[in-house]
Amino acid sequence: MKKHTSPLAAKVAAVNSANAYANALFPLLSAALSPFMGQQVEKVAGGLLEKVKRALPILPPFPVGAPLGWQVYRDPSGYALRWTVKACELYGEHSCVYHEVSVFVANLRNGVAEKWNGAPFQPLRTDYTEAEIFALRAANAAAKKAASEAASALFPFGEFDR
Repeated sequence: MKKHTSPLAAKVAAVNSANAYANALFPLLSAALSPFMGQQVEKVAGGLLEKVKRALPILPPFPVGAPLGWQVYRDPSGYALRWTVKACELYGEHSCVYHEVSVFVANLRNGVAEKWNGAPFQPLRTDYTEAEIFALRAANAAAKKAASEAASALFPFGEFDR
């Protein structure tokens, strides 16, 4: 189990690994559940029907050495067939960073699966780096400073006429 040296390093690893797992999970869920399009998939009281549960795929294994904080669970929404991947990455002696990503399969209406999210699947990024995040943060700070200076230059007129 790898321990990262900073919260950012752990966050980057959590995002990349959660996204990679979601990328692997979506096609499995979509293939298993697409035959139920237009059908009742959820009980009136909530929860999936037995025929749907039996069709669910075996989940891919978590990454080797993944901490115990990893989870995959179905969101208890009456409006969507959606699973959440929750990744955990360690840093320092006793700290961890989590990242969650949702895998949306279909809309639900009164327990019936509709508006399938089958294609085209847009894979989530799995190649973020700390250097990229530092550069994006610097660009964001510069843009905010420029926006603040531009807003100050508008004084006393403001952004809108009233």
